[in-house]
Amino acid sequence: MSKYRPFSELATTRSTLTTRRQRVQSSEVSKAPIGEIFPQWLKERKDFQDTLKEYDCIENLNICEICLKQASLRSAVEIKALELWSRKCYFFKGIGKNTKASICDRLKSRYFSQGEVLIPKGSFAECLYFIVKGRVVYEKNGVKMEIGVNNLVGERALMRSMEVASTIYAKTQVECVYLTKYDFDILAFKNRLKEQYNFKEKLKQMPCFSNLRISKIEQLCSSVSIVQYAAGEIIYDVKQPSSFLYFINKGSVMVDLLITMQKKNNWPVGKTTWETLLTEEKYTRTIKDFKSGDMFGERELVLDIPRETKAVTKTDRTVVYFFSKEDLNEILNTREKEELLNLNDKLLASPEVAKKLKSQIAEFKLKFSALMEASEIKRVKKGRALWDESISMKKDKYAKELIFRHKERMSMILKDRKFSITTSPRRMVSTFYGSKT
Repeated sequence: MSKYRPFSELATTRSTLTTRRQRVQSSEVSKAPIGEIFPQWLKERKDFQDTLKEYDCIENLNICEICLKQASLRSAVEIKALELWSRKCYFFKGIGKNTKASICDRLKSRYFSQGEVLIPKGSFAECLYFIVKGRVVYEKNGVKMEIGVNNLVGERALMRSMEVASTIYAKTQVECVYLTKYDFDILAFKNRLKEQYNFKEKLKQMPCFSNLRISKIEQLCSSVSIVQYAAGEIIYDVKQPSSFLYFINKGSVMVDLLITMQKKNNWPVGKTTWETLLTEEKYTRTIKDFKSGDMFGERELVLDIPRETKAVTKTDRTVVYFFSKEDLNEILNTREKEELLNLNDKLLASPEVAKKLKSQIAEFKLKFSALMEASEIKRVKKGRALWDESISMKKDKYAKELIFRHKERMSMILKDRKFSITTSPRRMVSTFYGSKT
């Protein structure tokens, strides 16, 4: 007799599989309600209730107050709060979980009053500051760069082991946590070098930098300043000096063109004077949305003219790399700087584009006025909007929808409207002909 069982006894028949499937489908897996995940005896304990309250308020814990304590004295909730805070800062991207925890253990707190200098100009950086609350300004040769929460101060000086060339001071009350140079070199220096290498590879793939020597690309990578923005923050505004070239490492930025339109209305006041009402309206039109991997701001920088556009971040935690004009002038020659104009359309923010957009807005407003006049719509100036009784309901509904769409569209692009009244002498007919003779 064979010691092995025949295959026929091991095989599972179709009926057996069906029976098992029906048994699994008919069984009801009991799922506890969300409120009953924890047993009743545990929910009645006061220490457990206090722990739940702490975790509910974990987003509101003060990071600087946590870092005033030694790492061994921090509670589990405070350690978790530091870990959640580190996710918001670009510095911790690519850093492992254990290394991140070691960095958080070594963070200490420091406070700066308004106008106080964080790192003296001409000195070597001894710490890397993380801004937890407040605004900080970099100023060099009259050029200012302002940074806010979740940004770093002193990273470039630590990476290059060079003197601080800018004046760095607190614009408001600033709360920081800092990492010493010793801890930075041990825990974070290699990761920052890795990020710099990845950025170098991105620059090498861009057409305007493809013919540059490797040494120049490396100089560009080491000269960048990194700034993280929240959604809706302004990177630069119209008429500001064009001091930087920008590269988007993460997120998206929209560049708007500002258009100013003026309208004058004159009417006589008495026999000898005129009054003039000047209406000035400022509109913005988005000319391009830039995404991760794009560069912008090159046109005004190369032509050395003030900013003609406005750049605003669209997404939260947008990370932008800054190339200063001073560093670009030292690294690139004239021909290489002119190559930057090929990054985007040369006519992206030219006067011809502004003139075209202005005519489009004027035509849109004229078209709306013509439709209103053709519909013979009359609106009462006071009280609720009443319509002429002779208009049919269908025509009335169409007119209301047309006005609503017009106002909605204009409100999206109209940013400012100013009125001013001036008085001037009125020229009489006799005076007018007398001046000709």
